[in-house]
Amino acid sequence: MNKNDALPKFWTKEDVEEAVRAADNKSYAFLSRIAIRVLKRMKKGGEGRAIAIISGSITNGGTLPGSEVKKNLERFEEIIQRLELQGKLVFNQLPFEEYLFQIRRTRPPEDPNVLLEEFYRPIFESFIINIDYFLPGWKESHGARWEYNLVRDLGMLYHFVRA
Repeated sequence: MNKNDALPKFWTKEDVEEAVRAADNKSYAFLSRIAIRVLKRMKKGGEGRAIAIISGSITNGGTLPGSEVKKNLERFEEIIQRLELQGKLVFNQLPFEEYLFQIRRTRPPEDPNVLLEEFYRPIFESFIINIDYFLPGWKESHGARWEYNLVRDLGMLYHFVRA
């Protein structure tokens, strides 16, 4: 994230600085703590509304080409905007993608569940997010299938987005 970019909603300058440090230190867990801080701000400012998250394929475990990843990120943004227009409060994980990609590029190849376990699990287990919206094609994504199983095991609400 460029210093001249506008801050993502609910982020502070300190969040950005710490996200840069987390990426430099190759720490998914550190990024997760920043995400939970952002979520706490959302909850405080959310006037009692439930907080949603979107699940679907982004990189499919790093197997997709860059053009497909770009399309997937655009789809996430489109659905986030659609849900927000419906009055829903949606945690936008897209600002974290830049830092997650940086960590993936600099850490040695590893089990794809490391990102899921170190970044996403603490977010879901914080129980600040109340509902998960699964995008069409989510079953083809290793990460989205992992999230579905976790959300179901945690007893959270979930919905399936129509195309």
